[in-house]
Amino acid sequence: MIYQEESGREYHIKTGKNEIGKYVILPGDPKRCAKIAALFDDARLVADHREFTTYTGYLDGEKVSVTSTGIGGPSAAIAMEELVRCGAEVFIRVGTCGGIRTDVKSGDLVIATGGTSGAWYPIGVSIADTLTNVDNNLFVTSEVTNGGVENARLLGTHAANVGFVNSDTAYFATHSEDAFASEPAYELYGLANLYDSVLEIAVLADSGINSIADLAGKRVVVGTPASSASTMGWTVLGTYGLTDKDVKGSELSIAEGVEALKNGDVDCVFIFSAAPNSALTELSVTKDFKLLSIDEEHQKAAIEQHSYFSTATLSADLYTCTSEDTTTLAMPTLLACDSSLSNEAAYQFVKGIYENLDVISTSHAMAAKINLDHAANINLEIHPGALQYYREMGIVD
Repeated sequence: MIYQEESGREYHIKTGKNEIGKYVILPGDPKRCAKIAALFDDARLVADHREFTTYTGYLDGEKVSVTSTGIGGPSAAIAMEELVRCGAEVFIRVGTCGGIRTDVKSGDLVIATGGTSGAWYPIGVSIADTLTNVDNNLFVTSEVTNGGVENARLLGTHAANVGFVNSDTAYFATHSEDAFASEPAYELYGLANLYDSVLEIAVLADSGINSIADLAGKRVVVGTPASSASTMGWTVLGTYGLTDKDVKGSELSIAEGVEALKNGDVDCVFIFSAAPNSALTELSVTKDFKLLSIDEEHQKAAIEQHSYFSTATLSADLYTCTSEDTTTLAMPTLLACDSSLSNEAAYQFVKGIYENLDVISTSHAMAAKINLDHAANINLEIHPGALQYYREMGIVD
């Protein structure tokens, strides 16, 4: 068989240069091309060969095309390679998809949790299981994630329906700030204020460090990039006049930071989590450490910058090696949702949580702090469905 190519046209898709726009929409099914092209101005059929159908037209004056790719990656690769040779630069894939998890059914709600070692995962699993088992027509599946920043993105792009986020992440995601500075402002709604997580600032007992001001020139772990620990840590340091030029900041996870403190590789670690923190509890077995307090003046200064911060006091007996109460900052952990969650689903979701706290509260120590009294204290617009439930319960007007 002799390979022959029509003059000036690609072998498979049968298109030529100047017939394709810079932007190409890629459905799988050829029958969808005509329906998409109907939305173009001056659309015309360019080619129709095998699984590859192509139309070209204009959208807002920009030349665009639509080409079907057929089934599978190899066929799509053929189409895209030949389209590039015809002038295409940007591809937009459209179509349907399915999941490979047999336990996730069509119509299920997905709750984005966190890592398996944290509080969010077991609480999220308990919420999902409990709400699925009660008679409210909800089917909820929990998903392991990398935490609040990823959860906010999953909600903002409708890849999850409900997710755990801290208040700072909720603010940044809806205002295109910090980790979300290069992204559009996501439309997130609040379902519930679950409980407060707290900032713990740990140093070894024999370090000679007795206050946050003493951290000048020291090696400090401020949390992973864009984490709540990082937000709180740098805010607190800033109230004491310390910047990244005054301390040697390290961006490590909680476990990595505590291990570095244990080994003497850093002088201080900022941890934002449920208290007591499991890594610090483990450290207390082999090393004595102490927690640094944030005095009232600097607490107020931090809260002026971030209104969702609040004051908190950690008891002296939080760890076996601590002997004094510690004043610090706290921030709410929220359940947020995407904009597509229906009023009925949101209503049943929060109702299911607060009417089954006897079960959910046993999933983790922090779950025992979930309380209806503070459920509506959220720095996001409360979802109308959740708001309806809170009004019925008399906690909001």
